[in-house]
Amino acid sequence: MTQLGTLLTVSTIVLTILLFIIVIIYITRLYVTIFYDNHHQENVLEITITFWKFISIQKTIPLNIQAVNDEEKDIEPNMTDTFFQFVRKKINSLRDLIAAVPYVRQLLKQFSIHKLKWDTSIGNQDAMLTGLICGAVWGVKGSVIGLMGQQMNLLSTPYINVTPQYNKNNGVKSSLECMISFKVGKTIHTFIRLLRFMKRRKSKRNKH
Repeated sequence: MTQLGTLLTVSTIVLTILLFIIVIIYITRLYVTIFYDNHHQENVLEITITFWKFISIQKTIPLNIQAVNDEEKDIEPNMTDTFFQFVRKKINSLRDLIAAVPYVRQLLKQFSIHKLKWDTSIGNQDAMLTGLICGAVWGVKGSVIGLMGQQMNLLSTPYINVTPQYNKNNGVKSSLECMISFKVGKTIHTFIRLLRFMKRRKSKRNKH
């Protein structure tokens, strides 16, 4: 009886600790800060993950964006079937995405945006072209911010700016700083529901 009682006590303690850890993980809010900048010679992406307000993990990722010309090949007559298979696959992916919209919305609702700063400068020798591009970029940014406001929780007013650099061939330079947060447990649960839905869609499509 003594050994059995000791075993039960140890088991109870272990289960209690595990339950406590699961509850802590479920209610923990994770803060993710994303910083991107391409004003210098190379693109830099910096991600900082913070939880419990005093534990922070930071990762800097240099991005070398290069055009991949080798993948651009003409479609030969004997590759027609492959091309149509590719198109059919993309159409199925689009259908899956449209069908998953309610789940994606539920997932996005788990995210809160604490800070969003998006600054862009555009320079070209042609002043008229610079103005047109700036107007288009303003439109894109406004649409993105509007969509984020509808689908996510905006906790502060986003700062967006587009600066035209007339008669300067500087190209497009942009910097983005964004802080988001989410509860780990709820987000994982919603993400698993999304994955299960996509898996069911794929299995159903494979049967037909």
